[in-house]
Amino acid sequence: MENIGVEMKSFERLTLRDGGGLIRMQFKTPVLISFPKSWVKFDKKVPVRHSLFPIPSLMIHGLAEHRNTYSPENLRIPNITKLRTYSNYSLVEQDFNIKPVTAIYDEKRRPRGFTGWVLYKHRRLNRNLDDALLKLLDYVNYIGVGRSRSIGFGVVEVKQY
Repeated sequence: MENIGVEMKSFERLTLRDGGGLIRMQFKTPVLISFPKSWVKFDKKVPVRHSLFPIPSLMIHGLAEHRNTYSPENLRIPNITKLRTYSNYSLVEQDFNIKPVTAIYDEKRRPRGFTGWVLYKHRRLNRNLDDALLKLLDYVNYIGVGRSRSIGFGVVEVKQY
């Protein structure tokens, strides 16, 4: 038997503490980050495509949409597109140990995802966008990232140094 801890945090209190500018994301279970189908304009029958590397804009897009669905209206992220684009410039990869893995869904589906860790340098380029970004990165600690979080995929631990 393993000790289990429970922590409750309101949406208002979600944010990483101000650290030394480095953010480490540990991907504990297979992560399935897909490119949003809304980004594809040329064909509605495009199959799901997963990324084998944690691209900041892909993670932030999904997290912001999830948060906006469940948070009070006054705490929603007003411009997801701007924040998602900003994340690619603000979170700069410094080091990583990512390995592709096959996630077993059922007898037929075996999507490719990844596990491991990435160390990002957090470049503070815009105070308002950084505040929203740090809130989402703390949100990851509680809900995970990517597809199929409800069945155990996408468990992530985010720490700031």
